Amino acid sequence: MLPFLMIPLALALGMATHHPATPAERATTDSAAVANRDAPVTIQFDNQAWDMATVYAVPQNGVAVRLGQVNAGSTARLVVPRNVVSSSGLINIVAVPFARRFSTGSGPVAVMPGDALKATLSPTENGVWVVPAAR
Repeated sequence: MLPFLMIPLALALGMATHHPATPAERATTDSAAVANRDAPVTIQFDNQAWDMATVYAVPQNGVAVRLGQVNAGSTARLVVPRNVVSSSGLINIVAVPFARRFSTGSGPVAVMPGDALKATLSPTENGVWVVPAAR
């Protein structure tokens, strides 16, 4: 087949297979969003470092909110307050090791109410790694 016909044909086939969401699918998605609207964001924080760490959630406006402390070599469940998530949906999870002069963060993480995350502070303390938690 001629190359200049392949791209339009591929695009046409791709568009023909796309089906818009049915009203029932939209209602299910909308009801899930409404149900989770007031649910907090939870973080399972695994501190693999040698020191206890204080964990903060820092939204885009820059006002850090202390979530708690996690002992060295242990895991804790932390809850991000609803007002921290409401502004932009992006937070930075920051860990400050005890008696250290530095902090380490995850970088911006997109969150919505009801999300569950798993965060890990590495033993070398070179970052906080965040992934969605399995439910």
